[in-house]
Amino acid sequence: MPMFSIITVCFNSEKTILQTIESIKQQLYTDFEHIFIDGGSTDNTLSIISQCAHPSKVVISEPDSGIYAAMNKGLGLASGDIVLFLNSDDILYDEKTLGLLYNCFAQGNSGIVYGNIEYVDSHNKVSSVWRPGEYYDGNFSNGWSCPHPGFVAKKSLYDRFGGFDESLAIASDFDLMLRFFLQDVKNVYLDITLVKMRDDGISSKTSSIIRGYKEIIGSLKKNKVKFNIFIYTFKRYSPKIKRVLLKNSIRNF
Repeated sequence: MPMFSIITVCFNSEKTILQTIESIKQQLYTDFEHIFIDGGSTDNTLSIISQCAHPSKVVISEPDSGIYAAMNKGLGLASGDIVLFLNSDDILYDEKTLGLLYNCFAQGNSGIVYGNIEYVDSHNKVSSVWRPGEYYDGNFSNGWSCPHPGFVAKKSLYDRFGGFDESLAIASDFDLMLRFFLQDVKNVYLDITLVKMRDDGISSKTSSIIRGYKEIIGSLKKNKVKFNIFIYTFKRYSPKIKRVLLKNSIRNF
């Protein structure tokens, strides 16, 4: 049984997936499996995976109903103790990342370990950094969350508390992390960058922020989190909207 199950969801990702693969193959800690859930790519994605991915790879290629359905499919195949989701346009920060995560899980008996992510452009230039800071009871009410690419959890938590809610199109990752953090599970914040994430994904678009906002508010209510909607909206979304507007203004300059 491998220690880590790394799950990569992809679809027509030939332009970026090689960097994702290489960031995993360079890891000094090598007790892992790499699971690819492909949505039926028609470009060279599958060829790149076949030729370049780690020998531990597991590949499923078939149409699915969305990214969270694909992630749940990956969870169903995962045989490792710890699950890490790494999208096909994201990369692990450096060759020490898995080793640092392993040490943190091994030494602290933690169920969740999470850290920072860097947003980068197509030239790998850092545009901003998301440092969530430490979680404490009640801070979800104040707009706190952690980036899903920087969220790593034991497989046993998914088995106990469930996977992604496929009825949510944008914020199912938020919903899952909220559910996990609300449980009596030890979590550890690593104040280091774990993942570099390209800042052009679906949830970075203004229209998706609006839809995601509605889903997040619904998730907070469903999980009985008390919050002031005006304070929550300001604290959580003003930095994100500012980043999107700044990115768009640079593109249009």
